[in-house]
Amino acid sequence: MHPSARAGPDSATRGGGPTATLPAISKQGDLIAELIGMTRPANAEEQPLVSALIERIETLDRGLRERIANSCAELQSVSAGMDSLLQLAELQSEKTEEAYGLYCLLKLLKLQLADAVEDVARLV
Repeated sequence: MHPSARAGPDSATRGGGPTATLPAISKQGDLIAELIGMTRPANAEEQPLVSALIERIETLDRGLRERIANSCAELQSVSAGMDSLLQLAELQSEKTEEAYGLYCLLKLLKLQLADAVEDVARLV
């Protein structure tokens, strides 16, 4: 039996998370910058320390964004590989119930992976 002829995993079963207007990391960075701006020392001796702290925070922020983006790209690659497995499982699912079960499992895992990647990508 063809997978589309049976009740199986479907993109309609995916739950959508709340949509953020700004990425969470951007919001966090903006709030930290605002906080630092409010607490800047008036004396010249402490000004270099605050500037160094701001630079460290910005460096950490860039590094974190880069790592998240790279991880999302890797997960997208895994997702593309799963597409190939899904195609093979779909072809075999017409022959046996076990193959159809495998197809359904892979389809659900693929949907979960897509949702997780989307959630993480929204952070940056």
